[in-house]
Amino acid sequence: LSVHRTRPPCPGIHRRTRCIVVDNSALGKEANTSGKLAYCIHVYKQGGRKKHMPHATLGDKVRILQLFIDLIISRILSQISPRLPLGFNEGCA
Repeated sequence: LSVHRTRPPCPGIHRRTRCIVVDNSALGKEANTSGKLAYCIHVYKQGGRKKHMPHATLGDKVRILQLFIDLIISRILSQISPRLPLGFNEGCA
């Protein structure tokens, strides 16, 4: 690529950044010991454009989510419908 199309690296947390969360609550300890990394799904930053992935710095709020992988076990509607509600297996790890 040419020079004018590259961007310098920007420090900070943005969407889909994997994080190690340190929390003293029971839910936080369980998430930390499960071995799955949490990742950022939203950055609450003043003055940033939401759709352009603002980077969180010190003092900004972020929403963190832990990824769970489930298996599809059933379909409710026919194959023709574009919006298919799916059933998920709760005990899949």
